[in-house]
Amino acid sequence: TPSPPHPTHVDAAMALSSACRRCFCPQALRQNTFRAGFVRTSSSHVSADEQLTQMRSELAELRRDVQALTKMMEQDYVGYRKTVMQELEGREVLTQLKHREKLEIRPSVETARLQPTHISEMGHVTLAHLALQGNHMAHRERLIREIMAVDDISWHEAHQVMFEMDREKEKHYWIITMPYRIGITFASVAGLASCLMVFCPPVAKWYGIHVAGEELPEDKRDISEMTINQVGAWTWTWMEPMIGVASFLLLCCQFTRANILKLQMKSWLELVESMKADRLANRFPQYDRSIVRTWAKPLPKANPNFFPIYERATGMRGPSSGL
Repeated sequence: TPSPPHPTHVDAAMALSSACRRCFCPQALRQNTFRAGFVRTSSSHVSADEQLTQMRSELAELRRDVQALTKMMEQDYVGYRKTVMQELEGREVLTQLKHREKLEIRPSVETARLQPTHISEMGHVTLAHLALQGNHMAHRERLIREIMAVDDISWHEAHQVMFEMDREKEKHYWIITMPYRIGITFASVAGLASCLMVFCPPVAKWYGIHVAGEELPEDKRDISEMTINQVGAWTWTWMEPMIGVASFLLLCCQFTRANILKLQMKSWLELVESMKADRLANRFPQYDRSIVRTWAKPLPKANPNFFPIYERATGMRGPSSGL
């Protein structure tokens, strides 16, 4: 026969049965449901209060931002005038009417301190507008910001990368600009020489006798007996064809260039600039190609001795931006 259950086990079973009856009876279920709903309602009230507090703080922050933005926008309209009514005082007038006087609004010290002094203080939109207008400093600043975004470095560190790109960009500067330097030198020498060969008596005599094969006029034994105008009239017999042909040649060159521009063809400078920009963009493919090419195209400014002023030599502030 099985052994009788242990008294402790019996008590535990009876206590569990009693607890189940209390929990699952209709009245207990209604009480538990009410308690659960009250707890949920209380928690929802708490969460709603928290959301309301958060919305109020966000609204206050938004209000401050709007006020700051309004103040910033009003600073761009400092020069507007207000019209006020002011009585005429100290004057004898026929009628006691009021007249309008315009009061000019002058900037305050706070407004003057906010004035930008470098292109780096401009926003992205302003830089984009300046870049579309062909401002090279805007192209430079956009390239610096592109380097900062791609390499995750500071504004000062981005300049070192830009200086390296500048060395690569101007590697063939002297070859590209050689036709222009030769043209400047030749035109200057030719212009000065033409004046000397036409009006300078010693030069005109030497060139006329030894190069052109002409003799002095019959009534003149020496060129010192001739005036400057007489020397010019004598030399013009062989100088006119040369100067006329040179002038016509330049006219033809100008006409050719004008038609090339009308056909939207690239000139020599535009061709070499495009080649230089493509070479630099291929050398640094991690950066935006359009930004790199736009910055790389223009030639650097040059001194009167033909030596260029590279951007890396201008430091971090760069060339003058016009601000």
